[in-house]
Amino acid sequence: MATKLNRIIITLSFFSIGGFWIIFSNSLHDQFYAQHPVVLPFIEMSHWLFLISSTVFLYFLLHYWYLQQSKSTPIQPHQKLKQSLQIFREYSAAMVNSGDEIALMDTACQLCVKEGGHVMAWIATAENDKNKSLKPIAHFGATGCFFDNFNATWDNSENGKCPAGTSIRIGEPIIYQDLMLNSRFKHRREAAKRSGFGSCISIPLWDELKITGALVVFNSATNAYDLETVKVLEALAYEISAASTNIRKNREHSFAVDEHHMLAAITEQTTDGVITFNPDGIIQYVNSSFIEMCRIPINKVMGVSIHDFDCSKRNPIFYQAILSAVAAKGPKSGRFVNCDGNGEEHDIDARISPVFDKANKIVRYVITVRDITKEVQLQRELQQSQKMEAMATLSGTIIHAFQKQLVTISAQSKEGLNVDADNATLQEKFLSIFKASQNGNKLVDHFTAISHQSDQPKQTINLADVVNQCIVALRTKAPTTIKIDKSIGTNLGLVCANKKQIYLAIMNLCTNAIDAMQPSRGKLNGKLEIGLFNFNDTNNNNHSQPHSSAGHIKLTITDTGQGMSRKEIASIFDPFYTTKGQDEGIGLGLSITRRIIEHHGGNISVNSIVGVGTSFAVLLPRQEQIKVDEDETQEISPNYLATRESMYA
Repeated sequence: MATKLNRIIITLSFFSIGGFWIIFSNSLHDQFYAQHPVVLPFIEMSHWLFLISSTVFLYFLLHYWYLQQSKSTPIQPHQKLKQSLQIFREYSAAMVNSGDEIALMDTACQLCVKEGGHVMAWIATAENDKNKSLKPIAHFGATGCFFDNFNATWDNSENGKCPAGTSIRIGEPIIYQDLMLNSRFKHRREAAKRSGFGSCISIPLWDELKITGALVVFNSATNAYDLETVKVLEALAYEISAASTNIRKNREHSFAVDEHHMLAAITEQTTDGVITFNPDGIIQYVNSSFIEMCRIPINKVMGVSIHDFDCSKRNPIFYQAILSAVAAKGPKSGRFVNCDGNGEEHDIDARISPVFDKANKIVRYVITVRDITKEVQLQRELQQSQKMEAMATLSGTIIHAFQKQLVTISAQSKEGLNVDADNATLQEKFLSIFKASQNGNKLVDHFTAISHQSDQPKQTINLADVVNQCIVALRTKAPTTIKIDKSIGTNLGLVCANKKQIYLAIMNLCTNAIDAMQPSRGKLNGKLEIGLFNFNDTNNNNHSQPHSSAGHIKLTITDTGQGMSRKEIASIFDPFYTTKGQDEGIGLGLSITRRIIEHHGGNISVNSIVGVGTSFAVLLPRQEQIKVDEDETQEISPNYLATRESMYA
């Protein structure tokens, strides 16, 4: 545009000067030369025709001159490359969005060759393997060259003296102006000669503060890299580095987002409770399982300090474990007791772990909690069963011999009472021996009940009748301060059981409940509730309960006594465990009760809160088919337990 404007200005100037001269010369002719009036117009016209034609000729002459001048002085290659940089910047922005890093580098190599006038360009990445090898990922021009047996590195070995390895190692551009004379390139001199390479430059590529590779450009001429060319190629390397860094960040961000969504989905779906808090102790995340396990509204969790957290206050031992993990800046795991918002206690496995960033700095702590109450309960039940089996084996071995000795002691002491009735001192001693032998017989009876449970005959019975008979017996022996209520459902099914054993089990549970509400234990007004109803649990997934396609009969016995701690609950079914005095019981009542229930295919569980009371739940399988037994209406004497000592733990 500028050259065309110059041509127009020059030709217009020539025309203006020529026109002025024509006008001026005509005036001079009029004054000094007498011309015929007819001739003067023709002379003036000829002058103007000459001026116009010469102006047009001058314009085309200037146009031709400028055209030849432009052909003789072409644009320098680095200028073309510099002009193409803007196009590359726009292209690299598109590549960042697409995430195609290889396409970006291929384009850069093509730009060096096609626009920069070089013969070959390639890009290598610096691998962090043990050999510190270089990996070609993009190149253009001079097909073949020395990539066939490429084994360059960026260490300080002989293979690391190549332009790419050297520039990566020292972190600066390296220029070989004459490849045939440069000693560092001697091991690849023949390959360069075959490819027609005269000089080269290698510029490191950066990812923020880290060198990731190099851009290597070859030219056919020697001394091809002047200051201007180097600046343009450095600008190109900078654009490649910036675009590659943005692509990597976008990829990492996308991966982090996907991973975050995946982890969020996993933690929300897992049954384990998950809670995280930052190094300042502020809770940042909690999943639904933890909310359900802790029984606390989410608005009282998020943003709350772990030190002010309700669960931390209710569970001091677990809270101390959290503080220990924070102080040690390491993981801490263990088994704890978690008291939820409703006051119920659960056995949990918990792990507190710090999370570190790339700089090895703690960014948050993660607590994972798994409720193992059912597992612990099953383990305790297995241990109880093993203890009872061991007792059954032991009692079956020694019971016969022990009973013979008791019979002899009982008979001799009774005879002694009859022989010397006047000697009070001797009578007292014989009576003591006789009572001891009777207590021994009762203990033998309990061992017999343990060892011969499966030998007891069973029949189809109405459990409501047994419960009513137990209540009649209890009203005669319970203090007047204790109220006994019953709730018996309608249309109850039948169970197949030994009536006397079931009666014994129910009476053991009720007697223990009455003992827990005695005025001597600080309970002035107690209440015993006995419930009996159908329990249809065919869809129940609780594997700790027995399965029955016909459902179960559920018996509940609840008292308002002093309650029991978790430690006591864990031991109440152990043989010989008792919380009573030495003369009040020997601790076999609940172990026998449990064994009776289990031998009937049932299950017994307990829930107790200290200061509130205790509740036992018994499940017995219903009969699918009702059959009438002759002993169905047999009544159990209210004095059936009179000969047995209550041994409720």
